[in-house]
Amino acid sequence: MNSLERLIKILDIFEESPGIFSAEQLHGRLGYTRSTLYRYLKTLVDAGLLTSLHGSGFTLGPRVIELNALMVSRDPLILAARPYLAALAGQFRGNALLCRRFRDKALYIHQETAGSGGALGYGVGIPMSLVFGSAGRVILANLQSGQVRRLYEKAPATFLEAGLGVDLLAVRRSLRRIRERGVEVYAGEMDPAYTGFAAPIFDGGANIVGALTVTLAEEGLSQARTAAVTLEVMAAAAAVTQVVAGESVMADAQSAVPKHREPLPA
Repeated sequence: MNSLERLIKILDIFEESPGIFSAEQLHGRLGYTRSTLYRYLKTLVDAGLLTSLHGSGFTLGPRVIELNALMVSRDPLILAARPYLAALAGQFRGNALLCRRFRDKALYIHQETAGSGGALGYGVGIPMSLVFGSAGRVILANLQSGQVRRLYEKAPATFLEAGLGVDLLAVRRSLRRIRERGVEVYAGEMDPAYTGFAAPIFDGGANIVGALTVTLAEEGLSQARTAAVTLEVMAAAAAVTQVVAGESVMADAQSAVPKHREPLPA
């Protein structure tokens, strides 16, 4: 590994619980020489990416929070999706979330809530599986064939548990059905009380970058209401894809927010 890869490997450890690690713990985990480790730790602390807590060890630093705020205010995907998320949350009185594909995970990066949407057991910044939940599955369904194979071969039992198939061929069939529908409706969206509706967002080409999700804490959703939510989520995700692929993210997204809606089926 080069020096940058070694620095990033240190930061990756702080994704794990408890999020505070002593220099000795980091030394044991990484195997770097002590002089190399302390030099890297000093670099990360000076950059604000880590902070040293006397007597406790190291944890993520204030620069991470600063970068998060900058991302929320400037990220083109968030800017494109935010007005649609707000409109969907208000329209259906629930939670509307933007999910980005990150490594082999689905990571929620923005959320809007209205009415009795309720408190989800997950939210912004929490990584989610690609096989459980509406957003993860709709992302998984739009990955390239080789990527699906790699993920399946790492954990075939997880795919079976998720009801996606007993072997790779069956998994591919399940994912093709999701891809052809253009939406995934998932009852028990990380919580038995929730149903998730997710549609894919692309980069303007064939590459999947994330998903737009609406979650409703409603029991016994009628067929008419399910169909209404499904159509709106698909339309919003398609619109966000168009905005992301265009030049004027903020202006296009703001002007495209639906202003008037017909009453929806209960």
